[in-house]
Amino acid sequence: VLKGQPTYHLGLDVVVEGLIGSTNQFTILLDQPYVSNVIFRSDGKIRPTAPIDQKPSQYDVPYQEGVPIRVDVSVNYPDDRRVVLIDGKEVYDGPIHQYASPRLEKKKDPKDLHSVRFSLGLKGAKSEPAHTTRVAVDNIVIDNGFVLPKK
Repeated sequence: VLKGQPTYHLGLDVVVEGLIGSTNQFTILLDQPYVSNVIFRSDGKIRPTAPIDQKPSQYDVPYQEGVPIRVDVSVNYPDDRRVVLIDGKEVYDGPIHQYASPRLEKKKDPKDLHSVRFSLGLKGAKSEPAHTTRVAVDNIVIDNGFVLPKK
């Protein structure tokens, strides 16, 4: 998607319905080649991936179903910085959180955005799927910019 860029930005609008209280979750996955996620959880919270040594729930942000939500993820490789904004509000600003395996490190440049994926599926392997969950994604922008919260 973006090769050799020191920064990149992914922005998109998301609307979910039937997710809260279900057995599903919706995940935005950014492959760099490690995976950095923004997860819409069934408990009504959005969780950006956080460093392993931190409590991830401290970054949780509530969402409402049926209401468009703007998600922006910006990465600055030289500064080892990732910023996640939800509706323009900063919910995470910290290390990129790289944990690629040595096998992947040899095959791909860890500073390239290789793909953006979306996953709507079960939050646990033993759950029954909730077939009434719907997700709409719109206004997708991928560029080499860096978006910060508006002051």
